[in-house]
Amino acid sequence: KVTEIPLLPEIDFFIEDKLIDFDKRKTGYYILANKWECWSLPLKWIDHINQNVDQVWISSDFVKQSYINSGVDEERVKVVPTGIDTDKYSPSGNIYELKTSKSFKFLYVGSIIERKGIELLIEAFTEEFSQEDDVALIIKDDLIDSSAKSFELEKKIHELNAEIEFYSEEPEDFTGFYRACDVFVYPFKTEGYGIHVLEAMSSELAAIVTDGGGIKDFCNQENSYLLPAEWSEIECEQLETHELV
Repeated sequence: KVTEIPLLPEIDFFIEDKLIDFDKRKTGYYILANKWECWSLPLKWIDHINQNVDQVWISSDFVKQSYINSGVDEERVKVVPTGIDTDKYSPSGNIYELKTSKSFKFLYVGSIIERKGIELLIEAFTEEFSQEDDVALIIKDDLIDSSAKSFELEKKIHELNAEIEFYSEEPEDFTGFYRACDVFVYPFKTEGYGIHVLEAMSSELAAIVTDGGGIKDFCNQENSYLLPAEWSEIECEQLETHELV
């Protein structure tokens, strides 16, 4: 027996977070809510966005300028920042029990990939501190990356003469990592927004961050320690399949 399936009602608006179908326009008001963190966009995106997308929602002024400089019509691009729960990310609450007995602790939370500066951080930390110093570096993987990269990083850490702890598990209360540490450090090479920086600052941690990218929407000389940086071309896994503007 064949049963008729009723047609879906007319769609008022359509939101997607990735550009998948370049052949046709979506029905209704078409919004692209896209996360991007580099200065140039893929070349094939530009005409599709200008011809088919009504609005692009991005997280920071840095990404907005990236779209505009790449050729996207300025009136289509809207900054819609990612918010956090300031009651959840606060100095009060559970403190995660770390393994280290060191009294001063730096914290990194994020992807353990090259463009987020994790290798730069480990190199700088081991140049400045050793196992004899009362200082530890806590690295919390945000679970976006593969277990293979986690294994490689853990192996490297164990070979160093410095107090570095790596955590890949996801605790019930992730916010406890911020309360267990003293300073948040994030020497990224590319960053479209920096949600973990915002979480750390809301938890009243001092923030040491790269002077650039999306974090400049909420980090400045008054509330953060900005690491001097300059523009350069880097190899980026995210861009290997794209021809950029």
